[in-house]
Amino acid sequence: MVVFLTRDLIILSNARSALPPGGVLEQAATVQRLQELAGANEIRLVLVDLQMPGLQLEQLQTVLAGADLLNDSVLFAQHVNVRMLKRARETFPRVITRGQLNTQLPELLTGS
Repeated sequence: MVVFLTRDLIILSNARSALPPGGVLEQAATVQRLQELAGANEIRLVLVDLQMPGLQLEQLQTVLAGADLLNDSVLFAQHVNVRMLKRARETFPRVITRGQLNTQLPELLTGS
């Protein structure tokens, strides 16, 4: 299962369109929902929209680390959000721009 932590319906729709047949993508609109999903499902990838209103990186880091998902997470933001990207890169192993996400999405969702 892939979990997408976002409230952006456009990027979520793009991800669903790129999902391979039989793939499962679940939206989490809050970090709490991500934690619930991580406790009850086998998650292979977490996509995180850093521009989601109210997102707290410390809480996200705690949840991802607790579920052993830090290395299975990809965080992203628009390239103009330099400070946000830099701050996330200080804590998380894989932080990319939204443009990079758009390019890499099919590969990320297929696990290649």
